[in-house]
Amino acid sequence: MENLVPIGRFSKICRLSVSSLRYYDELGLLRPALVDPDSSYRYYRLSQVRVAETIRLLRALDMPLDEVRHYLDERDQPAARDLLNRHQRRMEERVEEGQRILSYLRRLQGDDEYPVPLPVRARHFEPQEILCIHTCVPEQEVSGTWRSLAAELRTCLTRRQETASGPVGAIFPDLVHNDDAVHMTVFIPLESSILAEGRVVSGRIEGGMAATITHLGPYALLDRSYEQLARWMQQHGHEMSGPPREIFLVGPTDVADPNSYETEVIWPVR
Repeated sequence: MENLVPIGRFSKICRLSVSSLRYYDELGLLRPALVDPDSSYRYYRLSQVRVAETIRLLRALDMPLDEVRHYLDERDQPAARDLLNRHQRRMEERVEEGQRILSYLRRLQGDDEYPVPLPVRARHFEPQEILCIHTCVPEQEVSGTWRSLAAELRTCLTRRQETASGPVGAIFPDLVHNDDAVHMTVFIPLESSILAEGRVVSGRIEGGMAATITHLGPYALLDRSYEQLARWMQQHGHEMSGPPREIFLVGPTDVADPNSYETEVIWPVR
């Protein structure tokens, strides 16, 4: 085991916890140079410190693990820089979103009245064929992820010379979100089903009755509209009968000001 250091010492050198090193080993991001067959103890080469440091810094910037993997795999420097540039834009968007939330909270502390909520309506929807991508991301990545996946779906439609029958949307099958895993399906509605292509797959949204509300403003404040929907269901004796979905009627590709966003929230009920 010449030129190898045990995991505990390697952990101190690269300033990553032992549990993190084990986790990155399981993910295939940073494999130990040697695993003792008797004790299962991990050993690393000092030459791996640079990789460990890169992982630590990227995760400190909240870069998703999939993108960390791509960054480590890239041998082409322009491609690696492109990953960093895209993540920088995502971080800047997050800061702007945080500033809007702070501004909103300060208004609530002042003398301004709480904004009058938009009305909730009950509507019947017909079944809808969709082209979609399923993914799972941290809560803070939802906004940026749906936009990138929407662009991928549009590219797929253009390549196939197909046309969408409506705006992009997203379905959220989990009733409870957490920072570790938000499952979402980003979709584009179609007139008829088309064949799958890689992770772009065909799907179908079942028809039926739903409570709907049009949310005006930043995505960070969507919980206000969800709360209004829940109150309406309770007052009218309805129960949820499926996952909610959001239809992005007016978004960042249409207007620069997030206060002008329009998002239809649709929640199936019975």
